[in-house]
Amino acid sequence: MRDLPFAEPTLADVLARVLLDKNVRQSRKRDFQSACRALEKMTGLRVEAVPATAEQLGRCLAPVMPAAHGIGAKRFSNIKSDLLHLLRKGGQVGPRQRSKLSDRWQPIWDELPDKYARSSMSRFFRYCSENSLRPEDVDADVSAQFLAFLQSETIVKDARVVHQTMCRAWNQHMWSRWPAKYLKLDVPVYARHYSYAESAFPQSLWEDVEAWLATAADDDPFCDEPIQQPLKPRTMKQWRYEVRRLASLLAMSGYAPEAITSLRVLTNLDNAKSALKALLARENKKTMRSASDLAALLAKIAKHHCKEDPKVVVTLQGYAKRLMPPMSGMALKNRERIGPFSDPNNLVRLFKLPDQMIVDAEAVSTPAYEDALCVQRAIALLILTYVPLRIGNVAELSLKTHLRWSASNMRGQLTVELDGRSVKNGQALSYPLPSAVADAIRLYLKKYRPLIPYADEHFLFPSTIAGKSKRPDALSKQLSRDIRDSLGFIFNPHLFRHLVHIIVLNRHPGAYTMISRILGHKSLETALRNYAHADIDISTRAYQQLVTELIDLGDLGRPTLRAISAGLSPKRGR
Repeated sequence: MRDLPFAEPTLADVLARVLLDKNVRQSRKRDFQSACRALEKMTGLRVEAVPATAEQLGRCLAPVMPAAHGIGAKRFSNIKSDLLHLLRKGGQVGPRQRSKLSDRWQPIWDELPDKYARSSMSRFFRYCSENSLRPEDVDADVSAQFLAFLQSETIVKDARVVHQTMCRAWNQHMWSRWPAKYLKLDVPVYARHYSYAESAFPQSLWEDVEAWLATAADDDPFCDEPIQQPLKPRTMKQWRYEVRRLASLLAMSGYAPEAITSLRVLTNLDNAKSALKALLARENKKTMRSASDLAALLAKIAKHHCKEDPKVVVTLQGYAKRLMPPMSGMALKNRERIGPFSDPNNLVRLFKLPDQMIVDAEAVSTPAYEDALCVQRAIALLILTYVPLRIGNVAELSLKTHLRWSASNMRGQLTVELDGRSVKNGQALSYPLPSAVADAIRLYLKKYRPLIPYADEHFLFPSTIAGKSKRPDALSKQLSRDIRDSLGFIFNPHLFRHLVHIIVLNRHPGAYTMISRILGHKSLETALRNYAHADIDISTRAYQQLVTELIDLGDLGRPTLRAISAGLSPKRGR
């Protein structure tokens, strides 16, 4: 087990002291011992090395995924509760009153609009009630005191995030509704952002950016000077952000923001080097994929928009090539995350998860909004299981344009069809879905989707904002959380695409064409580059099995070592 640097007392010290306390029931002592053993099992830390503070326990438990240790959510909650109670019994944490919300806070609680608002502010409302604070008393000092309380008196994954979320919720549901009555709280920022706001740079820069993007997005087939493949809206948004990054990096290097008046300022070789060096220095790296991408984007701008000297374009392209870190196939982080799924048992657990989620929802006699969202996520997981699309395409699936039933009233064969305009590489895709998945989607559309507020009839996964689909990043986080909490794996939806090679190559070694077609690659080279390492492993294991089988066949008439040493030849005909 690992050790942590610590200051006295440790959790072991507190446990020993409480075990000697005659005023503590034996049953509670056993609970405390069990919680400490569970802590050691889940974290790999010895209780002798864990400081006896709520904040430190929160940090130790933050990366723990209970499902990975066969521990359910309720048991994990009880473990944290027992550990906190142990600290209280040992005098490390002050006594906590368990009062109800006061008369001043209860009416406001009852008016909160949804579960998210209540969960974001429940601790704060109770904290204020227990300390006889009124809603009108809430200010920066009360906010800071609440953060200190979270850090010293509670075991939470990240006290700063809980406090940050509370401040956002307070401003949204209290200050914005009654600005004359309540104060606005400052929302702390902990992220290491370096991008400046657009307003930090001259308007002329953004006018130049819009002119460039308008030209790049031009799909007129009779354009006198076609520049490149027309950009998709998603790419335009990303490139606009990348220009802001470049301008911010250049400003970080000492260049005056107000002097960055056009894209030509960014494509200047000295300025381009300064911006890219600022990014590398910030990350303390010599090469970096995102730095290479920025250099490549500058080369595009220099060539197609600024009409720079070809030598400048070639130089920028050279930066992009040399800044690209050496890569061989799939990224190491992705290899690590799909590694557990080389075990067929883990694959089965993953693929059975959406069915279990639907079964759990169906067990509820009167389904509610939360049950509808659970089924919604299960449907997304089912689609990813059988049709490994990118999460952006899954989130934006339209009932009118992407889901095709072979018969009316949602009957017959269901097919997912995407035209090239909505796919990253421009490839049109068509995927038939198994009948069981079609049945699940039919159940979701008829029974659960109507329970989602603002459900636009156009989208399979509607947003709570009328007329929009669920955001891809929001859906991705929700699905990742389901997998983590249920199975104990860190696994994002895009990794479903990388599971294809495990399934296919284990059954058909070398079947790269099949993988490439399933994933909609333009080139077979993409599959070869990403998955050759897995094919070597699988093919080697298959070869080793063949060797084992040959050995198990026994003596095939080969001479023994004794016979060879005696100069004898093997007898024939055996």
